Amino acid sequence: MKNFTLIEENIELLIQKFLENPRNFFHEKDLHSVFFNLCSGKLGTARPNDAIYSIDLFRQEYNTIGRYKRKDTGGIAFDKSYNNEGYPGSIDFVLLNEDFVKNHNFLEVLNKDESRRALIRNFEDKNSKIDIGIEFKMAHCTKKDFINIGEVNTLKKGLLEDCRKLALERIPIVYLIAFSHGILPQGKEAEKIINECTLEYLKYKGIGKISIFIITPQFKFVKLLEGSIKHTEFSSSDVSNSSLLISKESGKAWYYSKGDMEDFYFAFVNSRGSCSFRGFTKKDGKCFIGPIINKGDFHDNFRNYLKKSIHLVGLKKINLVNACKNGLSKSQLEELNKQIISK
Repeated sequence: MKNFTLIEENIELLIQKFLENPRNFFHEKDLHSVFFNLCSGKLGTARPNDAIYSIDLFRQEYNTIGRYKRKDTGGIAFDKSYNNEGYPGSIDFVLLNEDFVKNHNFLEVLNKDESRRALIRNFEDKNSKIDIGIEFKMAHCTKKDFINIGEVNTLKKGLLEDCRKLALERIPIVYLIAFSHGILPQGKEAEKIINECTLEYLKYKGIGKISIFIITPQFKFVKLLEGSIKHTEFSSSDVSNSSLLISKESGKAWYYSKGDMEDFYFAFVNSRGSCSFRGFTKKDGKCFIGPIINKGDFHDNFRNYLKKSIHLVGLKKINLVNACKNGLSKSQLEELNKQIISK
């Protein structure tokens, strides 16, 4: 119970570190590194029956006991556990069962040799050798500075594969933790992913309790064990006060943002129940991001870009379609720059 509580506390610490600076995490392995440092050496030890020294129960990239095919019938990965076909998978993090470690020799616990793994898989009891399994997934920026629906679908596909794998491994406590660089997935889409993952785990006869986290720079969706989905919207206290000068019904708004290496102009639009966002470099007016379009209001959807930005008012109308295609004109940049000086 102590280890279970500590793992959940460290998951929350990792989430806090991510939220402090999401762009400091380039890919999933950055998440792994931070989480390993939080947990290493704190979750108990046990001594294999042929060893002099004890080993940590908390392990990273631990092989599955079962063998799997990446694509089974119908093209579904991790659809079935095999004895003599396929290959072992791996689990991002596990907490090994203490009795399993004590009752086996080091090479069996190490779980790198198929002949030893087969003996454990075929002739021993069906209880899991792992008490807790933890899998991470991340939707990260690549060619563009936002997450699109295709990348959300890839994230969901990976989560569903992890659900099947952990269910077939018969692990009693399971955590799936997904992070995103962008505002997606959010709202009903995030809740839908969590519900689909829960059903997938049950469909594949998962014997344990599953907790699922989806984290974006703006929202946290969590389903803990057998509880309902909880939705947290992060505080907007660090959003520039100037953004509050615009009512949520406003049609269009421009902001200035000072970056570490370069400065930017952001254009936001609300129209007919949807909103959009575009970003331009201050130096030459080139459109470097967008249009990103979403349902709802831009204050809610693009809060991360409003942070510490300055609202610009009294601007002449700028055709955003032309600006995205050709960049901001010299006269438009001059007008925007005057607004900064006046601030």
